[in-house]
Amino acid sequence: MIRHNVRSECWGFAVGSTLFAVGSAPGFAHWAGAPAANVSFFVGSWFFTFAAFVQLQLCGSLRGPTASIAGSPRVGREVHRSEWWSAMVQFAGTIAFNISTGAVFIVHSVVDADRFGWRPDVYGSAAFLISCGLAVFATELYRRRDEPDAPGWTATVLNTAGSIAFGFSAVAAYIDPETGKVVAPFVGQAGTFIGALCFLAASLVSLPRKPVGALAS
Repeated sequence: MIRHNVRSECWGFAVGSTLFAVGSAPGFAHWAGAPAANVSFFVGSWFFTFAAFVQLQLCGSLRGPTASIAGSPRVGREVHRSEWWSAMVQFAGTIAFNISTGAVFIVHSVVDADRFGWRPDVYGSAAFLISCGLAVFATELYRRRDEPDAPGWTATVLNTAGSIAFGFSAVAAYIDPETGKVVAPFVGQAGTFIGALCFLAASLVSLPRKPVGALAS
């Protein structure tokens, strides 16, 4: 079985965030077309899922209040169950994004709707918000324990800001049943774009600056 590390996790989130930022960038869908933006979201969602799976893998198995991390530069640190659940909920959220971004292509195959673009997913966004709430709790717990290799506040705050932005985008993308139109399309696009940039910054901040072997030695 292939064992990934924190660098794989960070780069997965970085690439996924970049693709979401490109897809939601102002004017991109108009310039490249909605299908191109949809492809960017779809591929980006799978990078998110890969990174979330790696993060969950690095948290080990849930065997009580804590579980040991294995196969990462954080060998020896104890993972609190709140961090494990944060990773699990986040992983579920990425799968929701896989489904919603993939569903757009089904719509294109049924109707000729080249202008139909992906709308922010409420389930994935809600999962990201819950995950960040658990991550905030875990980060504060590790701060009190003075864990040197635990997640830092900078990345946690950036991820939380990104999740809040995604949450706003999901609410703004709601379709009014009376008019059949998106409530606030600009807010939906801006929320996705800003959230993606926050996730990108968080992944780069968390990226280990030295090879895994050097950190583990």
